[in-house]
Amino acid sequence: MRIRHSTYIRNFATIVLGLTLLLIAGAWYTAEPTTPVHAQSATITFVGQRNNKTNAATSLVVNKPTGVVQNNLLIASAVTDTTTNDVICPPSVTSCGSSEWIQLSKTTQGALVLYTWYKVAGGSEPASYRFTTLFTKKFAVGIVAYRGTDTTNPVNVFGALGTAVTTRIIPAPQINTSKPNTLLVQTYAQLHTQSVTFGSYQPTPPTMNERFDVTTTSGSRLSFAMSDQVFSSMGTTPSPRLVWSSRTGSVTNPISSISHLLALRPPNQPPTAGVSPTSIDLPYPTSDSATLTATSVDVDGSIVSWSWIKTNGPAGDNDTITSPNIEDTGVSWAYPPVTGTYTYRLTVTDNESVTGSGTVTVTIPTNLPPFVDAGTDIELTTPSQTTRTLLGSASDEQGGPPAPTVEWTKRPGSPAGGEISSPTSPVTDVTGLITTSPGTYTYRLTATDNLGLTASDEMTITVPQSYPPIVSAGPDPASIELPDQNTVTLNGTVQSNGAPIESVQWTEGQFATDNPPNPAGDTIVYPIGPTTDITFTQGGTYNYLLTATDANGKFATDTVRVIVTMAGNALPVVDAGADQAIDLPGQTSVTLSGSATDANGPLPLTYTWSKVSGPVGGTIQSPNSQTTEITGLSNAGTYVFRLTAKDGWGGTGTDDVAITAGVPAFSTVAPVSGVIWASSIGWISLGGASGGNVQVDTSNGAFSGFAWASNIGYINFAPTGTAPNGKNCSTTPCAVLDIGAPTKNKVVSGWIRACSVLTTSATNCSGSTMKSDALRGGWDGWIKLYDADPIQPPGWTNPPIWTSLMTSDTSLWGTPYDPFGFNGVFYDDLLGFAWGGIVVGWIDFFGASVLMPVPILNVVELQQDFGDVWVGTTKDMDFTVENIGDLGSFLRGIATVLDTTYFTCVNNCDYSVAGIPVGTPRLVTIRFTSPMTAATGLTTQVNFTGTNTTPPSSLLRTVLGNAIIPVFGNGLSFGNVVVGRYRELTLTFSNAGSVDLGMDTVVMPFPEYTCIPSCVADLSPGFVNNITIRFTPTAVQTYNGDAYLENNPTVTFPFTGAGVLGAFQFKDQ
Repeated sequence: MRIRHSTYIRNFATIVLGLTLLLIAGAWYTAEPTTPVHAQSATITFVGQRNNKTNAATSLVVNKPTGVVQNNLLIASAVTDTTTNDVICPPSVTSCGSSEWIQLSKTTQGALVLYTWYKVAGGSEPASYRFTTLFTKKFAVGIVAYRGTDTTNPVNVFGALGTAVTTRIIPAPQINTSKPNTLLVQTYAQLHTQSVTFGSYQPTPPTMNERFDVTTTSGSRLSFAMSDQVFSSMGTTPSPRLVWSSRTGSVTNPISSISHLLALRPPNQPPTAGVSPTSIDLPYPTSDSATLTATSVDVDGSIVSWSWIKTNGPAGDNDTITSPNIEDTGVSWAYPPVTGTYTYRLTVTDNESVTGSGTVTVTIPTNLPPFVDAGTDIELTTPSQTTRTLLGSASDEQGGPPAPTVEWTKRPGSPAGGEISSPTSPVTDVTGLITTSPGTYTYRLTATDNLGLTASDEMTITVPQSYPPIVSAGPDPASIELPDQNTVTLNGTVQSNGAPIESVQWTEGQFATDNPPNPAGDTIVYPIGPTTDITFTQGGTYNYLLTATDANGKFATDTVRVIVTMAGNALPVVDAGADQAIDLPGQTSVTLSGSATDANGPLPLTYTWSKVSGPVGGTIQSPNSQTTEITGLSNAGTYVFRLTAKDGWGGTGTDDVAITAGVPAFSTVAPVSGVIWASSIGWISLGGASGGNVQVDTSNGAFSGFAWASNIGYINFAPTGTAPNGKNCSTTPCAVLDIGAPTKNKVVSGWIRACSVLTTSATNCSGSTMKSDALRGGWDGWIKLYDADPIQPPGWTNPPIWTSLMTSDTSLWGTPYDPFGFNGVFYDDLLGFAWGGIVVGWIDFFGASVLMPVPILNVVELQQDFGDVWVGTTKDMDFTVENIGDLGSFLRGIATVLDTTYFTCVNNCDYSVAGIPVGTPRLVTIRFTSPMTAATGLTTQVNFTGTNTTPPSSLLRTVLGNAIIPVFGNGLSFGNVVVGRYRELTLTFSNAGSVDLGMDTVVMPFPEYTCIPSCVADLSPGFVNNITIRFTPTAVQTYNGDAYLENNPTVTFPFTGAGVLGAFQFKDQ
């Protein structure tokens, strides 16, 4: 058991592959900050004219403290004037009297524009103190004056308040190689400035996004986004300058850094409309709407608007775009739609008003007339044929139901008689044909589709000038046996039918249509005349043709068959297969598969297919094979085909098979194709290749039949019993199609029932064909369907029939649990997990944890004693390898014997091609060959290895003697648990085999995992253990480890081992 303190992406297949998901959001690239540049410690000298009694000049020297940057000046000390009555006056002042004047001049580097001086230490200041600030141009030093009458403490300390305007040239930004399209700019600490000008450079490309994060020493952050770009001429290239107008700081809150100075952005890329598919062909006129879909992308911004318009279409079009200003929309036509090709363009606009577009064409084909076939022309052969059957057919592949209407009419110019019995049926009789005088009856079959388009076809019944002779070759004679009998007599009869008979002749049957040639060794003794003898020297089946021709050139034929056997030879017994029926025009071909047995004839048998009778058509694709395809069965009627098998002595046997081709009457029950969506199950194919046959009654929308869902099994659309809402589905349709809605909006409402079965011939979700035990992975539950609009399934181009699953009305095998304490009340949704067996796995209802299967088959060691074997003899041991995985899965692999000196695999060792399907165990035989001298302790290892098909997944189970060893693997995640709280996992498991494994202890990987009440497990067969594992994290970290059974190292617990199967339930505290 692997326990992780982390979050997992759920995947409910039995085999899970690792997936890394990278999310790319619209984030800013920013320059990496550099080390702040601090001004060096410097001595700033202020020169003052000091007026005293001698009027001598004195300099005041102020030392700038280390670590304080230049533009945040703080005067820490000054020279003290010790003369009580001395005053310091400006140069222009000749006498200061009792006042003090101090003139300060900055003599070090830099040019200060503005300083405001104020007193930060010193004697008390009377209210008469005043401050005077003078300015000069070009950053001249300002004259700051202090005046007062206090001489008690004439020396004071002054500080600078940082509102100075400083122009500082910052080196040109460098391209940041670690992050494309960004510039790397030095970060300057504690800049008391209102503008920063960058050194000369030419941005490439010139379009920039400016965003500036300004951090003050108090920790507050100010962001500035340039509304315009200010360029100053410095050399030959422009330089962008960051400007802000507000005060940026003070002595107590100076600017400490400016970072993320510049981010270059490539030129805006136009968005991509991504229309898919780009062409749609609608069936006409069964569909009058289409869905227009697109996946719009803007790689460097966002899309703010969508606009669908039609750019081309046929004249008189009647289409409407449903919602022209959304990404996915629809277009519909007033019925009937105008045929032709329509072009629609989607234009998308990004956040910088740049556009991109894509187009899609929708083609509505012209309505074609229905298909109509009046059948084969008929020529009467006897005057007694006064009634004949017309075998017509009609269909409309475009129009769909209802089927086209038909009408038979007798064409002008036809003889009298020949009345139509059922003129509105494709198959009808005509009666009262006048057969005593020649003539031609012409009949027309007209078909009309649901849009009024018609088509017609004609057939004729011909009364000949004269009728051909009446010929009979006589009954087939009894078979003869060589060598005792070698001659038969054929007694044919010929009768004139209005003209004298001129010739009568016997010929071999190979000249007859579709009859196989006769074997060699026969002689027609009297070929001229109705009676003849035939002599034989070889056994076989012989066909002979009697032909009579009259004076008008009319002829008729008949055949007879003679079977000749050899003494003691049994003829082959032939089976041509069961009779078949097909519906025209949808099916025009069948496959015939015959067989034959021969008790004593030399093998192999040879086979010949031939056509015996039927309408025109019916081509035999493989006439000399046991199995053949018959194509071209396009005319209604009954086709008869014969399979002949011949043995080595020439003995033959035959059997006939009939194929009936007809046009079915329209039924209100029609098959349903498409898909429906169930959120916790996935897409359900209504006519999928894996099985299922769903029908809907078009009169009331009631469903019936089965559909297949790959991860759940069969779903019954007409279940028995009572649904959770109290409706009895045995008497009232539970799943109903909204037949009144447009095709693309059809929904299924009501209830269906899901069940996994062991065979594909299920008839319902109850009784012996349904399993509901966890060991075999059975599942049985009700699913409520309701109107919803899920996403289109991948690759699906036709409008599906929508449905969805409402989890609050779903009942599953197992007990769903609410880990957050809402008990299923929160939004009427179930929370937690329910176990659906091996086929379904865990079903997640907003839970925080999930069972994660591992994509490997874990090795389980098996031991079996061959016992005592005589020297020089062999002994076989059988193993059963069984796949107990998902329905439809195959396990492919090989059984390998490592030491082949005395051990070999002799049966079913390689199952890598054929595979092991679910429910079909494979017997593997290992043979031990004892050496010529006595020996003991001869051992080997047999590895059963394989790969699973996903989805679904396979599980390997080997049966050794009476021990059942299922081999499968899973990983387990507790998810994220808050430190100080805990999450519990209730582990239910048992030994499903018959070998007693005794008592054992579950060993935990970390002290944060504890067992409640204890970790002791009873592994005797059939005993059910219930152990609760509590995970209580003590720190925010990842906990990865395996729990295992202490005394059985070959079994990893709880997911692999000697017949151990389990079910789990989470609980939060």
